[in-house]
Amino acid sequence: MHSLSLVEALRQLRGAVEAEYGLHAERILLFVLEKPKPLSLYLPGDGPNRGAAPPPKNRHSADFSTVCWLGAAYTFSPAQRAVVRQLWQAWEDGTPGLGQEALLEGADSQAGRLRDLFRDHPAWGILIVPAGKGIFRLAEG
Repeated sequence: MHSLSLVEALRQLRGAVEAEYGLHAERILLFVLEKPKPLSLYLPGDGPNRGAAPPPKNRHSADFSTVCWLGAAYTFSPAQRAVVRQLWQAWEDGTPGLGQEALLEGADSQAGRLRDLFRDHPAWGILIVPAGKGIFRLAEG
């Protein structure tokens, strides 16, 4: 039985992504059940960005209508922006998380739950993650 090195496994994964989706993968997020945050792995090898500068830092527009996090760009509705603004400020302050009710109240949202406000939004579970029962934070980045 032949075991793959991590580099070989990642190269095979890149090939599978390219074959299946027609995309060139430079980085993957790996979710491990025992870990509270995803691992961000940059794929080794021969891609077009080999040797390029590291991905841009996390950033946001002045009104939080757009956010770039771990290289992915997100856009938000006004109520969603208010939640992301609160979570961003908590993240910058080193606060471990904020309560759902406070976040919704601070966003002047009528949604009963945060997940309802972010229903089907790509940032839910990637950028905005649970930090405990009814508590949320920005993902590590």
